[in-house]
Amino acid sequence: MRRSLYYILYMCTLVVLTACTDDDDSPDIYTNGRTIMVYMAAENNLSRYANNDLNEMLIASKQLAKGDNLVVFVDQADASTQPYIASLRGGVATPDKGLTFADDFPSCSPDKMSEVLHYMMRAYPAESYGLVLWGHSTGWEIRADSVVITQRRAYGPDTGTNSGGGAGTDWINIPTLADVLKGLPKKLDFIFADCCVFQCIEVAYELRNSCNFILGSPAEIPANGAPYETILPQLYSRNDDFLIAAADIYHDTPDNSGYHTPMSLIDCSALDDFAAATRDIMQLMPQPTNIDTEGLMHYFSARGLPFMYDIKGVVEHNITDSVALEQWLDALHRAVPHARYDGRWMTQQIVDFTLFDYDDASQYSGISMHFPLPIYDSYSLHLNNTIRQTQWYWAVFSN
Repeated sequence: MRRSLYYILYMCTLVVLTACTDDDDSPDIYTNGRTIMVYMAAENNLSRYANNDLNEMLIASKQLAKGDNLVVFVDQADASTQPYIASLRGGVATPDKGLTFADDFPSCSPDKMSEVLHYMMRAYPAESYGLVLWGHSTGWEIRADSVVITQRRAYGPDTGTNSGGGAGTDWINIPTLADVLKGLPKKLDFIFADCCVFQCIEVAYELRNSCNFILGSPAEIPANGAPYETILPQLYSRNDDFLIAAADIYHDTPDNSGYHTPMSLIDCSALDDFAAATRDIMQLMPQPTNIDTEGLMHYFSARGLPFMYDIKGVVEHNITDSVALEQWLDALHRAVPHARYDGRWMTQQIVDFTLFDYDDASQYSGISMHFPLPIYDSYSLHLNNTIRQTQWYWAVFSN
């Protein structure tokens, strides 16, 4: 599945970009519409997929209306190409010379990410902004700030060697990403996470003040990522349910095995109420030593130990107070107004949802949560310690 797989060298540069003319020093700027910024962290083993996705974006750019902008930041695993910004319109990629980079740098550097996104918003003004995060993700998982080659750190890794070998050593933690996004001149209307296991409640709660909605998957996603040719035009729609329709497009497009990616939409305005409701329901849950997760739906594992469980499955399985459960489910549905799941999804971790206790999609919430069970303290995973670095933990579990 995507955001893992093989260590492959990136063998080509995007042909349409290198073929573009650069006679005009300033791109065509359209205002008062929607600007979608694609942040492509591709200096890692996803490099082989970047070229195809960029070409799909070019096709989608032919449908841009006046007032809309599609601008991409690309950090490739190619020593001959420095990170760059380009504007896509009408099937043509125009290199943006307003902000250029003389040297390579980690795409997950908070300072550089902030610089890039600030520039994009300033150079491509619009009434609304969306951000596409393209790359690897390990959800909320946090490690130390020092870079260690075996450590995963949430989003966007960079090999630091301009190569496509490995997933990368340099990541950005979600709390740091939240700081970057909160510092932007205007709040994002949405984040579309085209990366694995991003739909964790811990991630969403951390980013709730950075954007209005988050679109993504609680599971691992296909290696070739989103169907940008069809999903991007929908992301420019002025319909009220455009993000729901975009989630459906992603879900309804099968991967190479014929499976359909689990997807969900999170409404960040409902997350504070959901945190309060979850805090209340956790008071009715068994003590951590007695919370039963056996056979329940999960999306990701560490050293073979599941730790990203579907939040609805665990709560429903452990709560007997039907009135309290109904109140909590109402808060959940307001926080996650749309979720799609077809009952079977094979990930690189070989999680076959059909093996779980659920036999229909009604048991799927589209969002995961870490329950700090004692077992996580005995595997040297530090999950119960690092979860304490998230705002969600203190909102739900603090006395």
